[in-house]
Amino acid sequence: MTCKLSDYRLVPYATPEYLDNHPPIRTVDDLAGHRWIDYVDDLVFSPQQFMSPLMGSNLIITVFAVVVIGGMGSIIGSIVTGLSLGVIEGIARVFYPELSATVVFILMALVLLVRPSGLFGKEN
Repeated sequence: MTCKLSDYRLVPYATPEYLDNHPPIRTVDDLAGHRWIDYVDDLVFSPQQFMSPLMGSNLIITVFAVVVIGGMGSIIGSIVTGLSLGVIEGIARVFYPELSATVVFILMALVLLVRPSGLFGKEN
């Protein structure tokens, strides 16, 4: 059994000048006569996709908390902390949805009280 996930499709694109000088593409065999064909993803230009300079800005504070809890300069600490906080935030969202937005910051405050350099950070 197959399942269609989206209306994603690729469409051939050519300038009007190119189309005037080359035969039309009606079958797959017609592609052999064309030296350059560019495919434009019509999903990118879909009106359902809204692009703005502030995309992802709501994640910046959470990412900052992950880096601080994991320890500044510790890649492993950030990875472990990111995965752990994702699970903890997901569990909090199931059992106490009002707390799920602040659980990251509560944990950050607790970790900084106990270990100011973060869980995997080096003490100076």
